[in-house]
Amino acid sequence: MKKMYSILVACCLSLSFNAFAGSGKAIVPMFGADTTQPDWQRTNIFLSNITTHALNVQITVYQEDGTVVPSSSLTYVNFQNSNTQIGAGKSAYLKIDTVGWHFGYAIVQWQNSGTDQDAVGLVGAAQRQQALEWGHYIPVNNGIPF
Repeated sequence: MKKMYSILVACCLSLSFNAFAGSGKAIVPMFGADTTQPDWQRTNIFLSNITTHALNVQITVYQEDGTVVPSSSLTYVNFQNSNTQIGAGKSAYLKIDTVGWHFGYAIVQWQNSGTDQDAVGLVGAAQRQQALEWGHYIPVNNGIPF
């Protein structure tokens, strides 16, 4: 009986870990941006694909009131496939430039584009920039690949 219970627990744990393979999600805990001031501010979200194949990536940026930042305030740099993928071993970033002062957070999600089942796929950091001065960095997921 004890052996059967151990096998059942091992199977359940195996299934639960495999259910999350091939995708990941992390929160960027802050952004702040304002392009209307002479001392403008922006936030950049840097992401690196640490796999050997392209990953589908979606970044949703939320303002302080919970609304999604409009796409006109976002610039994708080094993304592929209409800004939906980051290539194998490549790095890319998203610039957040809002009109008027806004702040909030972002959710980064990735998924394998094929049958690969990577446990982790991205590593990243967010960085504030004010005018031509580079600000502080905030590691995404404490700098741990997700």
